Amino acid sequence: MESVVTTLIAEGITKLASALWDKLFTVSDKYKQDPNTLEERLQAHLTEAGQWSTVHQIRGMADPESIESTTIELSMDTARQFRKQGTTGQGTATGTATGTASTRTETQILADPQHYLILGEPGAGKTTTLRRLVRTVLVEPPTSATDTAQYPVVLPLRDLKPGTSLYTKIADLIGVHYRNVEIKETVQTGIDRHGKPIHEEIVRHETRVGDKTIEYAVPDILNLTNALVFLDGIDELRPDQRDDTLAEIRELGRKLNPARIVTSSRSGDYTFNLPGFSVVEIQPLDEEQIRAIAEKLSVPGETFLTFLISGALDPGVHSPIPR
Repeated sequence: MESVVTTLIAEGITKLASALWDKLFTVSDKYKQDPNTLEERLQAHLTEAGQWSTVHQIRGMADPESIESTTIELSMDTARQFRKQGTTGQGTATGTATGTASTRTETQILADPQHYLILGEPGAGKTTTLRRLVRTVLVEPPTSATDTAQYPVVLPLRDLKPGTSLYTKIADLIGVHYRNVEIKETVQTGIDRHGKPIHEEIVRHETRVGDKTIEYAVPDILNLTNALVFLDGIDELRPDQRDDTLAEIRELGRKLNPARIVTSSRSGDYTFNLPGFSVVEIQPLDEEQIRAIAEKLSVPGETFLTFLISGALDPGVHSPIPR
Protein backbone atom coordinates (compact mmCIF):
# COMPACT_ATOMS: atom_id res chain seq x y z
CA MET A 1 0.00 0.00 0.00
CA GLU A 2 2.79 2.41 0.92
CA SER A 3 4.50 1.96 -2.47
CA VAL A 4 1.18 2.65 -4.22
CA VAL A 5 0.70 5.87 -2.23
CA THR A 6 4.28 6.94 -2.93
CA THR A 7 3.77 6.31 -6.64
CA LEU A 8 0.54 8.32 -6.64
CA ILE A 9 2.28 11.26 -4.99
CA ALA A 10 5.22 11.07 -7.40
CA GLU A 11 2.80 11.08 -10.33
CA GLY A 12 0.88 13.96 -8.78
CA ILE A 13 4.07 16.00 -8.37
CA THR A 14 5.04 15.42 -12.00
CA LYS A 15 1.59 16.52 -13.17
CA LEU A 16 1.65 19.60 -10.93
CA ALA A 17 5.08 20.70 -12.14
CA SER A 18 3.96 20.29 -15.74
CA ALA A 19 0.71 22.18 -15.16
CA LEU A 20 2.59 25.04 -13.50
CA TRP A 21 5.07 25.53 -16.33
CA ASP A 22 3.21 28.39 -18.05
CA LYS A 23 2.79 30.20 -14.73
CA LEU A 24 6.44 29.68 -13.85
CA PHE A 25 7.39 31.16 -17.20
CA THR A 26 5.27 34.24 -16.37
CA VAL A 27 7.02 34.52 -13.00
CA SER A 28 10.47 34.14 -14.57
CA ASP A 29 9.75 36.84 -17.13
CA LYS A 30 8.28 39.28 -14.59
CA TYR A 31 10.96 38.80 -11.93
CA LYS A 32 14.02 37.93 -14.03
CA GLN A 33 14.19 34.32 -12.83
CA ASP A 34 15.50 31.21 -14.58
CA PRO A 35 12.39 29.14 -15.38
CA ASN A 36 14.34 25.86 -15.35
CA THR A 37 15.73 26.62 -11.89
CA LEU A 38 12.25 27.55 -10.68
CA GLU A 39 10.79 24.29 -11.97
CA GLU A 40 13.65 22.21 -10.58
CA ARG A 41 13.49 23.74 -7.10
CA LEU A 42 9.72 23.69 -6.97
CA GLN A 43 9.64 20.03 -7.95
CA ALA A 44 12.20 19.31 -5.22
CA HIS A 45 10.02 21.09 -2.66
CA LEU A 46 6.92 19.21 -3.81
CA THR A 47 8.84 15.96 -3.38
CA GLU A 48 9.75 17.00 0.18
CA ALA A 49 6.13 17.99 0.81
CA GLY A 50 5.02 14.63 -0.56
CA GLN A 51 7.29 12.79 1.83
CA TRP A 52 6.14 14.99 4.73
CA SER A 53 2.52 14.19 3.93
CA THR A 54 2.97 10.45 3.40
CA VAL A 55 4.21 9.31 6.82
CA HIS A 56 4.17 10.55 10.40
CA GLN A 57 5.91 9.55 13.60
CA ILE A 58 4.52 11.08 16.78
CA ARG A 59 5.87 10.51 20.25
CA GLY A 60 5.19 6.94 21.26
CA MET A 61 5.69 5.52 17.74
CA ALA A 62 8.76 3.31 17.29
CA ASP A 63 8.66 3.67 13.50
CA PRO A 64 7.15 6.02 10.93
CA GLU A 65 3.61 5.10 9.97
CA SER A 66 1.62 5.75 6.81
CA ILE A 67 -0.75 8.72 6.97
CA GLU A 68 -3.11 6.96 4.59
CA SER A 69 -3.32 3.70 6.52
CA THR A 70 -3.24 4.92 10.14
CA THR A 71 -5.19 8.22 10.28
CA ILE A 72 -8.74 9.42 9.75
CA GLU A 73 -10.28 12.82 9.11
CA LEU A 74 -10.82 14.59 12.43
CA SER A 75 -13.78 16.78 13.35
CA MET A 76 -13.15 20.53 13.32
CA ASP A 77 -15.52 23.12 14.71
CA THR A 78 -15.59 26.79 15.66
CA ALA A 79 -13.00 27.41 18.37
CA ARG A 80 -14.77 27.24 21.73
CA GLN A 81 -13.89 30.81 22.76
CA PHE A 82 -15.99 32.04 19.83
CA ARG A 83 -19.16 30.20 20.83
CA LYS A 84 -21.94 31.26 23.14
CA GLN A 85 -22.28 29.03 26.16
CA GLY A 86 -24.06 25.80 25.24
CA THR A 87 -24.16 26.62 21.52
CA THR A 88 -23.87 23.80 18.99
CA GLY A 89 -24.97 23.30 15.41
CA GLN A 90 -24.25 24.94 12.10
CA GLY A 91 -22.91 28.42 11.60
CA THR A 92 -19.94 30.30 10.22
CA ALA A 93 -16.43 29.99 11.59
CA THR A 94 -14.55 33.28 11.46
CA GLY A 95 -11.68 35.00 13.18
CA THR A 96 -14.13 36.92 15.34
CA ALA A 97 -16.89 35.77 17.65
CA THR A 98 -20.00 34.55 15.84
CA GLY A 99 -21.88 32.94 18.73
CA THR A 100 -22.41 29.76 16.70
CA ALA A 101 -20.58 26.54 16.04
CA SER A 102 -19.67 25.45 12.53
CA THR A 103 -18.15 22.14 11.53
CA ARG A 104 -15.47 22.11 8.87
CA THR A 105 -14.28 19.16 6.83
CA GLU A 106 -10.91 18.90 5.11
CA THR A 107 -12.69 19.25 1.76
CA GLN A 108 -14.41 22.44 2.91
CA ILE A 109 -11.14 23.95 4.10
CA LEU A 110 -9.55 23.31 0.70
CA ALA A 111 -12.54 24.81 -1.12
CA ASP A 112 -12.94 27.86 1.15
CA PRO A 113 -11.27 31.07 -0.12
CA GLN A 114 -10.51 32.04 3.51
CA HIS A 115 -7.23 31.51 5.35
CA TYR A 116 -7.47 29.03 8.22
CA LEU A 117 -5.99 28.67 11.69
CA ILE A 118 -6.43 25.15 13.08
CA LEU A 119 -6.25 24.88 16.87
CA GLY A 120 -5.90 21.76 19.00
CA GLU A 121 -4.51 20.41 22.22
CA PRO A 122 -1.07 18.74 22.19
CA GLY A 123 -1.39 15.45 20.31
CA ALA A 124 -4.88 16.24 19.01
CA GLY A 125 -3.83 15.91 15.35
CA LYS A 126 -3.03 19.42 14.08
CA THR A 127 0.08 18.44 12.13
CA THR A 128 -1.54 15.21 10.97
CA THR A 129 -4.47 17.22 9.60
CA LEU A 130 -2.10 19.51 7.71
CA ARG A 131 -0.27 16.45 6.34
CA ARG A 132 -3.58 15.02 5.13
CA LEU A 133 -4.49 18.33 3.45
CA VAL A 134 -1.10 18.52 1.72
CA ARG A 135 -1.47 14.95 0.49
CA THR A 136 -4.94 15.76 -0.91
CA VAL A 137 -3.61 18.75 -2.85
CA LEU A 138 -0.80 16.60 -4.29
CA VAL A 139 -2.86 13.53 -5.19
CA GLU A 140 -6.59 14.20 -5.36
CA PRO A 141 -8.42 16.22 -8.04
CA PRO A 142 -10.44 19.23 -6.80
CA THR A 143 -13.98 18.40 -5.71
CA SER A 144 -15.23 21.98 -6.05
CA ALA A 145 -14.83 24.86 -8.48
CA THR A 146 -13.66 26.98 -5.54
CA ASP A 147 -10.80 24.57 -4.75
CA THR A 148 -8.23 26.40 -6.87
CA ALA A 149 -5.01 25.43 -5.06
CA GLN A 150 -2.42 24.35 -7.62
CA TYR A 151 0.29 23.15 -5.23
CA PRO A 152 1.30 23.20 -1.56
CA VAL A 153 4.12 25.18 0.04
CA VAL A 154 5.00 23.51 3.34
CA LEU A 155 6.90 25.20 6.16
CA PRO A 156 7.09 23.72 9.68
CA LEU A 157 7.63 26.94 11.63
CA ARG A 158 10.05 25.27 14.05
CA ASP A 159 12.44 25.11 11.05
CA LEU A 160 12.43 28.90 10.73
CA LYS A 161 15.84 29.96 12.00
CA PRO A 162 16.19 33.04 14.23
CA GLY A 163 16.48 36.21 12.17
CA THR A 164 15.07 34.57 9.04
CA SER A 165 12.18 36.32 7.33
CA LEU A 166 9.12 34.31 6.37
CA TYR A 167 9.40 35.87 2.90
CA THR A 168 12.99 34.74 2.28
CA LYS A 169 12.24 31.25 3.63
CA ILE A 170 9.29 30.81 1.26
CA ALA A 171 11.42 32.15 -1.60
CA ASP A 172 14.07 29.56 -0.78
CA LEU A 173 11.48 26.76 -0.73
CA ILE A 174 10.08 27.54 -4.17
CA GLY A 175 13.38 28.49 -5.79
CA VAL A 176 12.94 32.25 -6.16
CA HIS A 177 16.26 34.06 -6.40
CA TYR A 178 16.61 37.27 -4.38
CA ARG A 179 19.41 39.68 -3.57
CA ASN A 180 20.20 42.16 -0.84
CA VAL A 181 20.75 45.72 -2.04
CA GLU A 182 22.13 48.78 -0.32
CA ILE A 183 20.19 52.00 -0.87
CA LYS A 184 21.70 55.38 -0.10
CA GLU A 185 19.41 58.33 0.47
CA THR A 186 19.98 61.96 1.37
CA VAL A 187 17.57 63.27 3.97
CA GLN A 188 17.16 66.57 5.77
CA THR A 189 18.07 66.23 9.42
CA GLY A 190 17.79 69.82 10.57
CA ILE A 191 18.46 73.52 9.91
CA ASP A 192 21.69 75.34 10.66
CA ARG A 193 21.93 78.70 12.43
CA HIS A 194 21.72 80.48 9.10
CA GLY A 195 18.42 78.84 8.28
CA LYS A 196 19.84 76.50 5.70
CA PRO A 197 18.80 72.81 5.67
CA ILE A 198 21.26 70.23 6.96
CA HIS A 199 21.39 67.03 4.91
CA GLU A 200 22.77 63.63 5.82
CA GLU A 201 23.25 60.49 3.79
CA ILE A 202 21.62 57.39 5.26
CA VAL A 203 21.97 53.79 4.16
CA ARG A 204 19.20 51.20 4.29
CA HIS A 205 18.99 47.65 3.00
CA GLU A 206 16.29 45.90 0.99
CA THR A 207 15.83 42.35 -0.22
CA ARG A 208 14.67 42.36 -3.83
CA VAL A 209 13.36 39.91 -6.38
CA GLY A 210 14.02 41.46 -9.76
CA ASP A 211 13.31 45.15 -9.23
CA LYS A 212 10.61 44.59 -6.57
CA THR A 213 10.93 44.16 -2.81
CA ILE A 214 10.62 40.59 -1.61
CA GLU A 215 7.60 41.62 0.48
CA TYR A 216 5.84 42.49 -2.80
CA ALA A 217 7.25 39.75 -5.02
CA VAL A 218 6.70 36.61 -2.92
CA PRO A 219 2.94 37.18 -2.36
CA ASP A 220 2.58 38.10 -6.04
CA ILE A 221 4.32 34.88 -7.12
CA LEU A 222 2.20 32.78 -4.75
CA ASN A 223 -0.93 34.42 -6.17
CA LEU A 224 0.17 33.98 -9.78
CA THR A 225 0.75 30.27 -9.16
CA ASN A 226 -2.28 29.66 -6.88
CA ALA A 227 -0.26 28.28 -3.97
CA LEU A 228 -1.69 26.93 -0.73
CA VAL A 229 0.78 27.78 2.04
CA PHE A 230 0.91 25.48 5.07
CA LEU A 231 2.60 27.00 8.15
CA ASP A 232 2.69 24.30 10.80
CA GLY A 233 3.05 25.12 14.49
CA ILE A 234 2.86 28.79 15.44
CA ASP A 235 3.31 27.60 19.03
CA GLU A 236 6.70 26.15 18.06
CA LEU A 237 8.19 29.53 17.14
CA ARG A 238 11.00 30.71 19.39
CA PRO A 239 9.85 33.43 21.83
CA ASP A 240 12.30 35.93 20.35
CA GLN A 241 10.92 35.48 16.80
CA ARG A 242 7.23 34.98 17.55
CA ASP A 243 6.06 38.62 17.30
CA ASP A 244 7.97 39.34 14.07
CA THR A 245 6.81 36.12 12.39
CA LEU A 246 3.20 36.66 13.44
CA ALA A 247 3.38 40.17 11.96
CA GLU A 248 4.66 38.67 8.70
CA ILE A 249 1.89 36.04 8.68
CA ARG A 250 -0.71 38.81 9.11
CA GLU A 251 0.89 40.86 6.34
CA LEU A 252 1.18 37.86 4.01
CA GLY A 253 -2.43 36.94 4.73
CA ARG A 254 -3.58 40.40 3.65
CA LYS A 255 -1.67 40.11 0.37
CA LEU A 256 -2.66 36.60 -0.67
CA ASN A 257 -5.64 36.11 -2.99
CA PRO A 258 -6.25 33.64 -4.60
CA ALA A 259 -3.31 32.01 -2.78
CA ARG A 260 -4.16 31.10 0.81
CA ILE A 261 -2.65 30.10 4.16
CA VAL A 262 -3.51 27.22 6.47
CA THR A 263 -1.66 27.38 9.78
CA SER A 264 -1.90 25.69 13.18
CA SER A 265 -1.28 26.28 16.86
CA ARG A 266 -1.92 24.71 20.22
CA SER A 267 -5.20 25.93 21.69
CA GLY A 268 -3.47 27.04 24.88
CA ASP A 269 -1.04 29.22 22.92
CA TYR A 270 -3.78 31.02 21.01
CA THR A 271 -3.21 34.46 22.54
CA PHE A 272 -2.73 36.30 19.25
CA ASN A 273 -4.98 37.69 16.52
CA LEU A 274 -4.89 36.79 12.83
CA PRO A 275 -7.41 39.04 11.04
CA GLY A 276 -9.02 37.37 8.04
CA PHE A 277 -8.35 33.82 9.28
CA SER A 278 -11.19 31.43 10.04
CA VAL A 279 -10.42 29.77 13.37
CA VAL A 280 -11.42 26.13 13.92
CA GLU A 281 -10.51 23.66 16.63
CA ILE A 282 -10.01 19.91 16.45
CA GLN A 283 -12.71 18.20 18.49
CA PRO A 284 -12.47 15.13 20.75
CA LEU A 285 -12.87 11.78 19.04
CA ASP A 286 -16.31 10.22 19.15
CA GLU A 287 -16.95 6.49 19.42
CA GLU A 288 -17.32 6.06 15.66
CA GLN A 289 -13.96 7.73 15.04
CA ILE A 290 -12.30 5.63 17.73
CA ARG A 291 -13.55 2.47 16.07
CA ALA A 292 -12.42 3.73 12.64
CA ILE A 293 -8.88 4.31 13.95
CA ALA A 294 -8.93 0.94 15.69
CA GLU A 295 -9.92 -0.72 12.42
CA LYS A 296 -7.03 0.95 10.59
CA LEU A 297 -4.64 -0.23 13.29
CA SER A 298 -6.23 -3.71 13.39
CA VAL A 299 -6.99 -3.29 17.10
CA PRO A 300 -10.39 -4.09 18.69
CA GLY A 301 -12.29 -0.84 19.33
CA GLU A 302 -12.79 -1.49 23.05
CA THR A 303 -9.11 -2.32 23.50
CA PHE A 304 -8.06 0.83 21.65
CA LEU A 305 -10.41 3.01 23.71
CA THR A 306 -9.03 1.56 26.96
CA PHE A 307 -5.50 2.05 25.60
CA LEU A 308 -6.06 5.73 24.87
CA ILE A 309 -7.88 6.58 28.08
CA SER A 310 -5.15 4.89 30.11
CA GLY A 311 -2.59 7.33 28.68
CA ALA A 312 -0.42 4.42 27.59
CA LEU A 313 0.32 6.07 24.26
CA ASP A 314 2.47 8.70 25.93
CA PRO A 315 1.84 10.59 29.18
CA GLY A 316 2.97 13.85 27.58
CA VAL A 317 0.57 13.68 24.64
CA HIS A 318 -3.02 14.86 24.96
CA SER A 319 -5.43 12.26 23.64
CA PRO A 320 -8.47 13.82 21.95
CA ILE A 321 -10.80 11.55 23.90
CA PRO A 322 -13.62 12.93 26.07
CA ARG A 323 -12.66 12.54 29.75
